Amino acid sequence: MSKLRIFFLAPAGATHDHHGYLNEMAASPDVELTVLISPFWAFDHKGTSMWNSLFHKFRKIYADRFYDKPRKYRLIKKAPVFVGKSYHFYPGLHKILFKLKPDVIHINFEPWNVLVAQIILWRNLFSKKTKIILFSHDNIYRPYRNRFFYNLLIYKGIEDYNMKYLDGSTAVTHEVKDLLYRKGLKGPVAIVGDHVDVSVYKKKKVQDLKRKLGLSNRIF
Repeated sequence: MSKLRIFFLAPAGATHDHHGYLNEMAASPDVELTVLISPFWAFDHKGTSMWNSLFHKFRKIYADRFYDKPRKYRLIKKAPVFVGKSYHFYPGLHKILFKLKPDVIHINFEPWNVLVAQIILWRNLFSKKTKIILFSHDNIYRPYRNRFFYNLLIYKGIEDYNMKYLDGSTAVTHEVKDLLYRKGLKGPVAIVGDHVDVSVYKKKKVQDLKRKLGLSNRIF
């Protein structure tokens, strides 16, 4: 029996230490996992206005320090256009998709993201059997009323399109699940919690650090 081909997209994965679950996913003998990340991710510490987006430099975090350990999956590093923004997308992504021929595409981004629409459009045109799911943290409902045209186009228009064609999603809480259905998702939603690499996030003795910082055990 052939393996299940999963294409996992996490362009912002350069910023997080939550990568242990990728090896856990790839450990299944029935899974062939390919992961796409950006080699760096950009932070806009001066705000998210269009002016700031165009006219100042971003602070970058690079992925190399997180991906230097042995891994059980194939890793692709490719920087999107407008890296660090919700409207980022990948030129040439269709070439990767045609080569991989994934059975499942798992996108680690929220439903208003342009990248999600880019992948859905490819699937609808060229690979109708491929399933597409999200991983969502969003628990705030945005009615998008009284917004500028930019917000209506990017968020409301793109989100409605994506919700119409997504096959399902994962969510960190039941609150997120309820919001996905409120936005129009028809497919199933699995509550999986947040992905945490327990080799990185674990309890440590902090007495030496407290002494170094001059902290007492009583912090208010």
